[in-house]
Amino acid sequence: MIGGRATHPTPIHSTNGLIATAGGNERLRTGRFIRFALEVKAVAITRETTAMANNLHISYDLINPGQNYETLINRIKQLGGWAKIHMSYWYVNSSYTSAQAVDFLTPVLDSNDKVYVVDATNNVASWSNLPGDVAKHIQDSWYA
Repeated sequence: MIGGRATHPTPIHSTNGLIATAGGNERLRTGRFIRFALEVKAVAITRETTAMANNLHISYDLINPGQNYETLINRIKQLGGWAKIHMSYWYVNSSYTSAQAVDFLTPVLDSNDKVYVVDATNNVASWSNLPGDVAKHIQDSWYA
């Protein structure tokens, strides 16, 4: 599932009859062959909806009790243009740093929940509640 920041979806028709959509809650889904003029329009829309600073990768583990997935997911989507990669792993193009993203997500987490955010743009990571040995391994290995 992919999300964008545009407010109105713009349908784009491909040459194989499938429809691509840019904007709204979906950024861009296309068929195999898209006409050149429409492809240029689709690229422009995609760039417009993702023109932010940082490529964040967010992973979380919600521990019992609580497990308020819906609240956390809505909070992740507020960080910027997003794509859900796996059940608890997201890509977000955001103006937030990894530390700011962790701080933004923390209010909706229980005290034992874990979150790990990697800013691939700036090669930094931030986290909350990772086990001590894991955090140490990341710190010792990151720039080794």
